[in-house]
Amino acid sequence: QWTLTAAELAGGFAAAAPAGRGAAPPPVDLPEPGPTPAPVPAPASAAQAQTGPRPAPEAPDRLDPADLAAIEALMARQIRPLREQLDAAEDRVRLHDILGGIGTLFGIAGLALWWDNRRRRGQGGSG
Repeated sequence: QWTLTAAELAGGFAAAAPAGRGAAPPPVDLPEPGPTPAPVPAPASAAQAQTGPRPAPEAPDRLDPADLAAIEALMARQIRPLREQLDAAEDRVRLHDILGGIGTLFGIAGLALWWDNRRRRGQGGSG
C-alpha cells in the first residue's frame, strides 16, 4: 500500500492543482549546464608522472545563491517521500523485533539459571 499526498503530486500536476490551500510552489527552472572543463592530458612518460602531482582542473563557476536555494528546494521535495517512508518503517513493530525481544528474555533467564546452578554447586561441597 502506498499513500501519496497532494504535495508529492504537485510537481507533476501543477496545472491541475487548485490555487487554494495545499497548492504547491511553481516548478523551478534550473540553468543549463555550462561547458565541461577540458580533460587534463596524461604525462608523456613515467618520469614525468613521478615528478609531482598534476594540477587540478579548473573548478566550474559557482552557482549564485538563488540557484542553490532552488536546487535545495527541489532536492528537499524529492527526498521528503523517502524520509517519510523511512520514518514509517522505523515506527512499525515487526515480527523479528518481537522474536528478538523474546529471545533476549530467554537468554537472560538462561544466564540467571546457569549462575544460580553454579552457586548451588559451589555451596554443596565437592560437587
